[in-house]
Amino acid sequence: MTRLGRGGGSTESAKSSDSQGRIVDARSSDPLREVLLCGAVFATSLCVYLLTLSPTVALGDSPELAVAAHRLGIAHPTGYPLYTLLGHLWLNLLPVGDVAWRMNLLSALFGAGAVALLAAAARRLSGNSSAAFMAAGLLAFSPTFWSQCTVTEVYSLHVLVLAGLMWLWSGWEESSDPRWLYGLAAGFGLGLTHHVMTILLAPAIGLAVLSRWPQWLQRGTLLRLAGCFLGPLLLYSNLEAPDQLVVLKNYVLDLLDNFGVAAVGLALLGAAVARRSPRKSMVLGLAYLTSLAFAVSYGVVDVEPFFLGANVLFVIWAACGAAQLSNWVQAVRPEMRTVLQAVLCMLPLISLATHFADQDRHEDYRHHDHAVAVLSVMPRQGILLTEGPEGYAPVYASLIEGLRPDVTVVDMYLRIRNDYGEELERVRHIGLPPDWTRDMVVTLEAARLAGGSRPLRLMPQVPDLDWEKMGLFRLRGGMLDKLLRREPDLRVDWPGFDADTTAGRLYVGRRKR
Repeated sequence: MTRLGRGGGSTESAKSSDSQGRIVDARSSDPLREVLLCGAVFATSLCVYLLTLSPTVALGDSPELAVAAHRLGIAHPTGYPLYTLLGHLWLNLLPVGDVAWRMNLLSALFGAGAVALLAAAARRLSGNSSAAFMAAGLLAFSPTFWSQCTVTEVYSLHVLVLAGLMWLWSGWEESSDPRWLYGLAAGFGLGLTHHVMTILLAPAIGLAVLSRWPQWLQRGTLLRLAGCFLGPLLLYSNLEAPDQLVVLKNYVLDLLDNFGVAAVGLALLGAAVARRSPRKSMVLGLAYLTSLAFAVSYGVVDVEPFFLGANVLFVIWAACGAAQLSNWVQAVRPEMRTVLQAVLCMLPLISLATHFADQDRHEDYRHHDHAVAVLSVMPRQGILLTEGPEGYAPVYASLIEGLRPDVTVVDMYLRIRNDYGEELERVRHIGLPPDWTRDMVVTLEAARLAGGSRPLRLMPQVPDLDWEKMGLFRLRGGMLDKLLRREPDLRVDWPGFDADTTAGRLYVGRRKR
């Protein structure tokens, strides 16, 4: 984007036109204004995140990630090494307070940094500071992103990486300084060490680089190459077409819930006017479609965080649309431009007020209290087998807070502990298929522990295995299930067992001789 120099003190002289005839705020090239904009966005969003920050662990991966960062362990696949290392460094730099709270604070810092970088990128791409502030505020206070900035999760760092890549790319577009390109390459490599969804930006980044040398490739060739690349990505889908349509419908509803009708309209306007800059339009469009196609095809229950990559591009388009609307108002009714900018800046505040109550977690101790309750009912010297997100909180309470040191908590995945014995460590590395490995690990662990006299308890979500073959039977009921040793001459049957009831009916009969 070519910008003219700054004019005098009048309103007209503070405006200029770029090479495509758009009215641009010439003051937007002022680095000080960019720093002030990013600082205001960072401080505002961080204050809100701190007010709504969860005080301890939350449901899901939060406890597991906190333990992995504290002990330099390996979290669930893909392991998130960059997040784990940064979390471990952060915990050592701030050795005061609860581990989970400190990791939640780190998520808030990542989130505030992400929206600050997004504001800088949107400002460069739209040429309008008010539009950039609006775009950053819309993302900052959207429920999906906000919810990831108040608990220990990987997505606020992921969005920070994406926003950083957009900022580096926009800097390279403006100056053609190769250092921006080096930074873009380094940032992309770092992003891949955190979350695999960063790879979804590879086509857009490649297009951005190749399109700077038009003598190599023409626009039509680039479009054909983009289509050839995106087509095979449909092979990754494991959903039927109707299910994908449902996910797309839910995504549209998610956009309306996160950003509102006005922001969706601005984004559509921004996508329409972006065609005036073909290279930027293709890069942003390819990045958006790739991120959206992956989220639609991934097939997980909690799909909303996987839309965050597409949402970053969405708010950039909203910024471009807001800038274009401001230009039209400036051309027709110059005196109304300030009013319009004030209205645009009100959109994030409306989102903040609308979603504050739902995202406020500063007194949310539910999952931590449940973990404490689970450990409190454990028998002395007991062993607790857990599986899935509901079981991570007891692991955290045991390993990090030291509750019930007489109780051993064994989680299904065995990736955040290393004291399960040599036999289990060998099982982890012999290359069994993933499902076999999980079942084999739990089976061996249960069988080994059942050989002693320590009482066994299971979280209700732990799947059933062949307990009879191991000389055990499972008694369901209450907060925890019991895993009891079966006498050699007893047979355990489960006719009429209803998995939806709190406790199944246990039928024990003498084995016929």
